[in-house]
Amino acid sequence: MGNKSKKFIVIFIILVFLSIVFSYYTFVIKENFEIFTDEKAFNEALLEE
Repeated sequence: MGNKSKKFIVIFIILVFLSIVFSYYTFVIKENFEIFTDEKAFNEALLEE
């Protein structure tokens, strides 16, 4: 395996790891999501997007 291939694999793994960490932080730690239990509110939120 060449030197460039090793660098690419290392950078790719680091980016995937950072993506997972950022998603975990956003959804689990900051709890930055909405839970819809009301069907009317859910449909209105879909129309807003």
